[in-house]
Amino acid sequence: MKVQDFNSQGLADTLWAMAKTSRVRPEVFASLCWAAAAKVQDFNMQEIANTMCAMTTTSRVLPEVCDSLC
Repeated sequence: MKVQDFNSQGLADTLWAMAKTSRVRPEVFASLCWAAAAKVQDFNMQEIANTMCAMTTTSRVLPEVCDSLC
C-alpha cells in the first residue's frame, strides 16, 4: 500500500500507532504527516487531534503540517 492510498482515518490511526509504540521511522512518519496535510479536507476533528497528538508525542512536529491541520 502506498501512502497516497491511505484515507484520513488510516493516516491518523497509523501515525497514532507509531507514536504509541515508540517505533518511529522518521522518513515514514514524515511521509504520513505530509499525506495527512494533503488530505486535511477529509479529516474529522478526532483524526486531526490524533495526528497532532502523534506529532507532539514523538517530538516530530512539522510546522507546515501543523499549520495545515489547524
